[in-house]
Amino acid sequence: PAIVMWAVGNEWNYNGLYAGLPFPQALQRVKTAIDMIKQLDGMHPVATVYGEVPPADIVRELANVDAWGINRYSGIDFGDLFARFAPISDKPMFLGEYGADAFDARRRRPDQREQAEATTALTRQIMGASSLRPGGVCFGGFIFEFADEWWKDGAGRPERHDVGGVSPGGGPYPDNTFNEEWWGLTQVDGTPREAFWAYARASVPGADAPDLGSALLRGARETGLAFREPMRRAACGAHARCSGRLGLCCPPRPGANDEACCGPPGMEVTSLYT
Repeated sequence: PAIVMWAVGNEWNYNGLYAGLPFPQALQRVKTAIDMIKQLDGMHPVATVYGEVPPADIVRELANVDAWGINRYSGIDFGDLFARFAPISDKPMFLGEYGADAFDARRRRPDQREQAEATTALTRQIMGASSLRPGGVCFGGFIFEFADEWWKDGAGRPERHDVGGVSPGGGPYPDNTFNEEWWGLTQVDGTPREAFWAYARASVPGADAPDLGSALLRGARETGLAFREPMRRAACGAHARCSGRLGLCCPPRPGANDEACCGPPGMEVTSLYT
C-alpha cells in the first residue's frame, strides 16, 4: 500500500503515548522514533500530532518533524489556531482531528443538523487557511470520524449506542461535550448523516472540483442503490457479531445473526444477501 507519510503519536502531550508517560519521557520517545524513521526511510516525511498548537520550545526540540498535526476541538471556530502556528514554525501543518459529534447533551437527543453545520464551517476554515492560498499554512485535515464507534463509552455496552460524554469545559459544537459514540459522518451501519453530505460538498482549494455530495447521491440513484440497505452492513463490517474479530465479516442477509458472520480470516462470501 502507498505511504503518504509517517505519523508518530497522537495528541501524546495529553495521553503520554497512551501509556500515561510523563511528558518529558513521551517527548523523548517521540523524538527517538522520528530519528529512527529518518534513518530507515529517507523517502517519506514524518509528522507528529499534538493536542492544540505546540509551544515554540517543543517545535525546536523536534526539529526533525517535517509536518505538524494539530487536534483541535473549539466549537464551530478554530479561532487563532492558524495565526498562532505561523510564527513558531515554517513547517506545514494539518488538522489531525477536527469535527463535532451528532448528539446534543444539553437536550439529550441526536442533532444531525448542528453536526453538519460544524462540519461545513470548520472545513471551510481549513480550506481558507490552505497553503495553496497566499499566506496559508494548512495543507488539510482529517475529520473525526467516518463511522460511529459503539465501544467507546466506558460505562456503556458495545452492542448499544450509549450517550455518555465528557465535558472538559471546551469542546465540540454546540454543547462542548464529547459524546464519544456519536462522532461518525455515518451511523454504525453506514447510513449517512447530514454531516456526510456536508463534508462531501466541501470545495477543494486550487481545483475545479465537482460537487462530490451531489455526484455520490446521483450515482447511488442511477445504480439503483439509493441506500436501500445500510451501506456499511451491505459492505460488511458493522454486524454485532463482528465486535473484536478479525477477518471478513458479512451477514448473509439484513438483520442476520448467525454463524456465517465473522468466520475465520480469509473466509470467502460470494453473496451478501440470499
